[in-house]
Amino acid sequence: MAIENKGTPDSAEPVSSGNTVSSDVPATSSSEPKTTDSGATTIKETGKTKKKRLLKNTIFLYVLVFSGYFFSFITVPYQTRVLGAELYGKIGWAMAVMAYFSVFIEFGFLLSATASIAGNRDDKTYVEKVVGAVTLDKLLLTLLSLAVLAPMAFFWQKMSSDPWFYLLCFLSVSSASFMLDFFYRGIEEMQTITIASVFLRALFTIGIFVFMHKPQDYWMVPALNLGGNLLAAGYVYGHMIFKLGYKIRWPGLGFAWQILKESTWFFLSRVASTIYTATNIFLLGFVYPVASIPIGVYTAADKLLGVMKQTMGPISDSLYPYMVRNRDFKLLKKILLSLMPVVALGCIVVAIIAEPMCSWFFGTQFRDAGKVLRLMMLILFITLPVYLLGFPTLSPLGGAKAVNQSVIVASIFHVFALCVTFVLGYLNIYSVVLLTFCTEMIILIYRVVAVSKYWKKSKAGL
Repeated sequence: MAIENKGTPDSAEPVSSGNTVSSDVPATSSSEPKTTDSGATTIKETGKTKKKRLLKNTIFLYVLVFSGYFFSFITVPYQTRVLGAELYGKIGWAMAVMAYFSVFIEFGFLLSATASIAGNRDDKTYVEKVVGAVTLDKLLLTLLSLAVLAPMAFFWQKMSSDPWFYLLCFLSVSSASFMLDFFYRGIEEMQTITIASVFLRALFTIGIFVFMHKPQDYWMVPALNLGGNLLAAGYVYGHMIFKLGYKIRWPGLGFAWQILKESTWFFLSRVASTIYTATNIFLLGFVYPVASIPIGVYTAADKLLGVMKQTMGPISDSLYPYMVRNRDFKLLKKILLSLMPVVALGCIVVAIIAEPMCSWFFGTQFRDAGKVLRLMMLILFITLPVYLLGFPTLSPLGGAKAVNQSVIVASIFHVFALCVTFVLGYLNIYSVVLLTFCTEMIILIYRVVAVSKYWKKSKAGL
């Protein structure tokens, strides 16, 4: 089946791909003008230009990530010292709960809508309809989420003592869903979203030092995030409309429903992923008090792991639309093989210095976070192949469903293992890390097998 325009197929693969596959390195395109469905005339990019675009977007993604390191390096140690392990754990638990609502509002659009726009980038009218559909869908999903959370905040024992704090956390998380990441990733122009995000983080950093001076100021964390998100969202929508010349086109309810359906598999994958990330902290809230030192220690270690994993995220994020359009498997293989020794060395170094590093970074109350972080290096070591063998590899081969299925299968294992561990009385901050590593290994093995399967199919169709 040939590659189709006008969205992703019903199977939820970002780009439809059949039994044939192009060579690993695409041939240089011609530079003759091309007329798009919307009537615009464009120039085809050469292979060299495409790789320059990939490099540019990778650089901006790394600027985005490393700005996060810089601001986190400043604010997280300050937060942990002002708030202490108990309140820092409370914020971590609240954000774990909000992760469920976040994944529902996002609904996998970061992958499905990115692919739709990347595959139809020259059709401005269609891109505008996708932006309109995703915005409408997210607004409706936000209202549904709020209708569920409000009763929980006021009547559930674990939240009812501080309901407005949890509602504020929800608003801070839901507002982040309207940053138009999918649009800028799809057109492969990461400069704008990077500027907006860096501005947001700078504003949050300044606000933390200006407004948070004592433990009772813990509510400023979600409040400042909310303010920054609203300003950044206003900036990216304004840039898209007034600078790039796109508008938010009314998609019609039928098209909005179609976009929602096409993202279902990606949503299920994200839900499954949330099960073995946010659910870890969420369930620990049933083993320990929500505001407790063990949850604070785990949250701190998980924060560092997340930062380390983000160093690999831009590689996968920038490769994804590039691979959808160009199917350059030799480049992907080269990146994976050249970076794995660096990852291994980094994991060994962190494992050796984990405890003094956590004590220095978070404060002496968080020294035990080093023990948790040391175990987490097992997870970090396999993160890069898990990322790269996912959508960047399997989507161009026609195996996007396998990416989602790998997460779903692994998550079923994770939930079962968590329940058994909880019933037997062995659920704690260390057993959760080991279970998460086993879950990630299942994902990796599943994807390796899937890549082999779809690669053979693609070669058989040549």
